[in-house]
Amino acid sequence: MGLRKTLLFVGLSGVLIVLLAYVLAGAPMKKTVEVDFSKVDGRFKPLHRGVNDGPLYTEQKLALYDLSDYYRELQVRWVRLHDQWGAVDVDYVFPDMSADPSDPESYDFQLTDRCIVAIHSIGAEVIYRLGYRWHEPPLNKPPEDYDKWADVCLHIAMHYNERWADGYRFNITYWEIWNEPDIERFWNGTLEDYWRLYDTVARKIKERYPWAKVGGPTIAWNLDFLRGFLKLCREHDSPIDFVSWHVYSKNPYDIYEKAEAVKRVMNEEGFGHLPSFLTEWNIWKDDRDPYDIFRNEVGASFQASALIYLQNSSVDVATLYRGDAWDWGGIFVKDLWKPGKPFYVHKAFNMLMETPLKAWCKGSDKKGFAAVAGISEKGDKAMVIISNYGEKAVECQLKLKGLKWRGISYVVRAVDGEHSLEMVDKGVLETAENGQELVLNLPPYSVYVVTLSEA
Repeated sequence: MGLRKTLLFVGLSGVLIVLLAYVLAGAPMKKTVEVDFSKVDGRFKPLHRGVNDGPLYTEQKLALYDLSDYYRELQVRWVRLHDQWGAVDVDYVFPDMSADPSDPESYDFQLTDRCIVAIHSIGAEVIYRLGYRWHEPPLNKPPEDYDKWADVCLHIAMHYNERWADGYRFNITYWEIWNEPDIERFWNGTLEDYWRLYDTVARKIKERYPWAKVGGPTIAWNLDFLRGFLKLCREHDSPIDFVSWHVYSKNPYDIYEKAEAVKRVMNEEGFGHLPSFLTEWNIWKDDRDPYDIFRNEVGASFQASALIYLQNSSVDVATLYRGDAWDWGGIFVKDLWKPGKPFYVHKAFNMLMETPLKAWCKGSDKKGFAAVAGISEKGDKAMVIISNYGEKAVECQLKLKGLKWRGISYVVRAVDGEHSLEMVDKGVLETAENGQELVLNLPPYSVYVVTLSEA
C-alpha cells in the first residue's frame, strides 16, 4: 500500500473511530425500574420539607424579599437559621459582649424578629442555631466567659418563648449550639472547649425550659469529633436531645452513606435512640462549577436522588442548605425572585406524599440514578419518581405490578433543562396478569414523575 493510500486509510479509520465514539457516548444508558405496589414497607418521611433560611431573604442587615407564598406552596415544615447575613447571630443580636445580658437595651432583635415572625406565619418549626455565620476570625474563638455567653443565649430564648424584652410566645423548641466546630473557620478551640460551651448553654436552656430540645455538635465532616463529643456528653451527663451534622458531595449516595456512618457512631456511643438531624446538605460546588449549579437541572436531579436515597436512611429531619436566594445553595434566583429547578423537585416530593405508603421498588444504583414509588392508603392512586443525576440520557423500562385496576391511566411530568414539572406524556396502559410496562426516555440530569390512577 502506497503512502498516500495508507494516509487515506488511517484518516478514514480515525474519522470512523471518532464517529463511533460519539455515537456510543450519545447512546442512552438502559435501565430497568421494577415496582410492586402490593408490597408496602412503611411510610415516606417528609425530608424534603426542611431548609436553611427564609422565607424572609436578608442580606447586609436588610430584609430584601419575602418568599412566604413559595414556602407555603412547598409546605416547608422546618427552617434552620444560619447565615442570615444580619440576623440571628449572637453578635448581631447582642452586639457588645461587655454589655449586661439581663438588660433588654443590650439587644437588637429587630431583623431577627422579622425573620422568625415570617417563619411562624407559615406554620414552620424553627431550628435556632446559637452561634455565628460563615465569617472571618475572631468569631471562631471560644468565648472569654462561657457562662455569660450562655446567659445571652438564654435571654434570646426568653425573648421568643416568654415575651422578654417585648418579645413573643413562639415556644421555639429546637436549639442547635454552634456550627461546624470541627473546622477552624468556625472553631479554633479544642473538642473539650466546644463540649464545655455546649454543656454550659444546654444546661442553662434546659433548666428554664425542660421541654426544649438542645442538640449538636453540627459537625462539617469529622466523625472522630462527633465520637469524642458524645463520649464527653455521656461521661458528664450533658443534656442532648438530637445529634446534628452536615454533608456535601458530588455523589448523592454519599449523603445516605454519611447518614448511616453518623448513626453507627451514635449507636456505639450509646445515643442511637436520639433523632438524627441533617441540618445542612446539598451538592458540593467546587471552583469549576457555576453558581447556577444550585438552581439548574444538575442541582435539582442531585437533590431528587439524595432525597430518594435518604428515605431508606436513619435521618429524622433534613434541612437543605439553603431555601432562599443566596448564591451558594439557594434555590431561588436572586433579583428575579423566581424558583430554580430544585423548587419543582420539592413540589414533586409533595405530590409523592399524597401516596404515602412506600412500595417495593428496585432499580436504583449508587451513582445517582434513583427511583422511589408510593401508593395511597385507599389504593386509588400511585406514583413513581425517577431521578437521572448523570451526564448521559437513560432509556428506562418501568415495570409495574400490584395494581388491580381495569386499566391504568398515567401522566408523566419532567423537571429538566426544558421543563419545570410540566406534562411530557400521558396515556393508558392495558391490564395484564404479569403487570404493565412503560418506557421513559430521561435526558441527562432530569427527574421524571409518573402519576398513576385507574382508567
